[in-house]
Amino acid sequence: MVWGGVCQRREIVEFLGNYYHGFPPKHPQHLSFACVGGKTSPELHRETFERLDLFLEQNLRVFYVWEHEFTEWQKLAATGEAPPISRILRRHTKRSSKARRNARKSAKTAAAGAKRHACHAS
Repeated sequence: MVWGGVCQRREIVEFLGNYYHGFPPKHPQHLSFACVGGKTSPELHRETFERLDLFLEQNLRVFYVWEHEFTEWQKLAATGEAPPISRILRRHTKRSSKARRNARKSAKTAAAGAKRHACHAS
């Protein structure tokens, strides 16, 4: 489900909740285990961006914001110190084949580790 968008500009905006979409690779919890469907964070992250790629194939501009970044932005907004929301809104572009391979490798590594650990709901 798309979070929002502007039809006339062929833009969509996605809110990526970490429990359902994993954490981005540079986040410290990227290799931790997200429990949605028993999948790991790297698997969820890869699947999310494969879905976002489908929007690009429909000639849509895709923007997204991560839950953990939005939460921090909200805290700053409450104090009046938040930067413009455009600072945390990211534009998705088609990933290179190398980036897709790295995402698959990361997901496989995490999946192998998941077999050794139980998944606990947060």
